[in-house]
Amino acid sequence: MNTEALVQMSRKGDKDALVQLIMAQKDEEIMLEKHLSKLNLKYQEVIKLRYYLDLDYQSIADVIQIPVGTVKSRISTGLKKLKESLGGDDLEASGRYVE
Repeated sequence: MNTEALVQMSRKGDKDALVQLIMAQKDEEIMLEKHLSKLNLKYQEVIKLRYYLDLDYQSIADVIQIPVGTVKSRISTGLKKLKESLGGDDLEASGRYVE
């Protein structure tokens, strides 16, 4: 059952569906963190600043004192490595990959 179907069920008052939805989201978070932790720290750092703290490229550059171009490069490379670790194109086809 996909996430959208679980959301619809939870709106109808199905508590079991809501529990399943929350568990599925937590499982995905755990899986993502596991794969993210395998990356080199320089990639982890910029990805977390960008996607966890929602910082823009310039702010990231200022925080870790590197050029903006390096921030962009590390994010791009880090996301490619993360995608490969998570299963590459198979992940996109399943709809689990988030750009």
